[in-house]
Amino acid sequence: MRNRCSPISDTTIMASAGAQCNHVNHVATQLPYAITVAAVSFVCFIIAGLIRNWLICLPIGIL
Repeated sequence: MRNRCSPISDTTIMASAGAQCNHVNHVATQLPYAITVAAVSFVCFIIAGLIRNWLICLPIGIL
């Protein structure tokens, strides 16, 4: 997911060209997914710093 929301990424450019859609529209459709993953990762990172036990943090992150 790291390159899907970057407008200058080669994979993003190729994906929008392959789908024959507007490049800016393609980037805009990928932003909700990238923002969701970033938010969940941030919360899990904070929880992992507080709990410090991977056996507890991993199931929380998966949920």
